Parts: sequence; C-alpha cells; structure tokens
Amino acid sequence: MKFKNVDLASLENLYYICEKSSQKELEFIRYLYNNDFSNFDENLDVCKKLELLTEKEGKLIHTPANKDFKTLVISKLIEKKYSLGSLNSLLDKFKFDRIEYVFYPSHQEKIIHKWERFFLNDIGLISINENKLIFNDNFLNLLPNKKISLKDLKEKNKRKEELGEKAEQFVLEYELKQSKFFPFLPKNVIQQVSIDFANAGYDIESFDKEVAKCNIYEKIFIEVKCVNKEYQFFWSKNAINKAEELRKKYFLYLVPSNFCEKKLKIIQDPSTNILQNKAWTYETELLSIKEAHNV
Repeated sequence: MKFKNVDLASLENLYYICEKSSQKELEFIRYLYNNDFSNFDENLDVCKKLELLTEKEGKLIHTPANKDFKTLVISKLIEKKYSLGSLNSLLDKFKFDRIEYVFYPSHQEKIIHKWERFFLNDIGLISINENKLIFNDNFLNLLPNKKISLKDLKEKNKRKEELGEKAEQFVLEYELKQSKFFPFLPKNVIQQVSIDFANAGYDIESFDKEVAKCNIYEKIFIEVKCVNKEYQFFWSKNAINKAEELRKKYFLYLVPSNFCEKKLKIIQDPSTNILQNKAWTYETELLSIKEAHNV
C-alpha cells in the first residue's frame, strides 16, 4: 500500500462526507470529495483497508465510531497493521530503549519508509526526532504483547516527573516575565505551592493579567501540565474538584514537552471549558474500588 498522497485531513474529510451525505454512491462521494481535496483513490484505499469505509454495490458505507477520528484511525491502524504491507514492516522495527519505544532508521530505511514516516507522524502515532522515530506512548496499550520491564517503567515515570518539574519552572519564569509589566503588584505574588502542598489541587499562585490591566490585583490558581503534541494530560479528581470550586480563578497551563512558549495553551475555568467542551475528549483510565460492606 502506498501512502505518498495520504494524510489525516483527507481521510477525515472522506469519512465525514460518507457519514453525512444522504447519497452514498461512490461517484457522488468522489465528486463531493474532489471539491476540496485530491487523491481520492489513494485515500479511499486506506479507508477501506482500515475498515473505516466499506463498499457495497457501488455505495460507500462508513463504520460508526464513538472515538475522535484521529484515535479511530490509530486504533484501526494498529489492529489492521498486518494487512498494510510497508506500514507493518516499519512498525515492527520499533523496540524499547529505556523509557521510549523507538526505531533508529538507517539512511536507506529513511528513503524506503519516507511516506510511511510522514503519514504516521501526521496522525500522531510517532514523532520524528533527529535520527530516531519515537512511538507515542499514549497508544502503547494498543500494541499486542508489548512488554515493559519494571526498570523501564520506573525510568519512564521518572522522566515524566522530571518533565513535570521542568514545566512548572517554565510557567514560573513565564509568570515572572508577565509580572514585570505590572509594577503595582505586591512582592512575591507568584508562588510555587506544589513544593510544600502537593495535594493543593494546583501548582502555582499568580495574578489575573486581564484584571491587572485595570491596576487591580486578583489572585489566580494555576495547574501545570506537560503535554505531548496532542495536548493530552492526566487530571486528578482532587484537581478537578478544585477547578470546579474556583471556576474562573483556576487556570490550566498546558506546556508542550519541547517548552515552546508559542505553543503554550492557557485555559481558564477548565471544568467548563474542557470538561463541558466537545472540542476535548476524555476517558477513565483508573477506577477507585472498594468492598461494599453494607450490601
């Protein structure tokens, strides 16, 4: 299978045209798709291989899903990878290297798998970093029979902890820079609470920049998360409760793992603007369970 002319936007457009169109004839779907996109046949081929679409009697039928499209593509791709030829041969070359699931391609392998690399990077399954390809560890649980040793798991958790600490330092420095524009602010207005109060439900106390423009000081509470390029993060029940309590005084600072300030996302009142926002998806990964003695 060739991936030269295949990308996530084209697959998604084709999928949703089939989902929303009342007419399902292949040639009509082709006409709608070609209004804004190109390479219909290549993208249709991938959709069919991934069983996102099926063709019956000249009509295209979409497979209903309860996931966002990117996650749907990735889960289907891993499930069906053995029918995807060159993509399968590339994914089989990944190995655990301490805390990462990686592949170090040779110059020749970079040429052979050029379009597969670009496609996997486009859908967010891998990232391309200098001379290695890094598998997105948010999807490791989808891989069958991939074991990680206790030592590697500890290394991985240690790395996450280090990134979290760096993210908090990044936000501290960012807030200090912002405070210089408001000389009326009291001293020590920016405090890293998490050092002495790890279960506060937030990490940093700072000031509201919009209110400060009127020469008024109002405290805000910042929860810091170091995120991947999908801006995925884990949020504890304690922190969610604090966000619901503080509402507009509570902010999430989503810091990209490359610490690029331009890609920093700041979200006020995340209990509303994330948990009640269809632009964000979430799922439960851990359950707190105990025996019921009064049943």
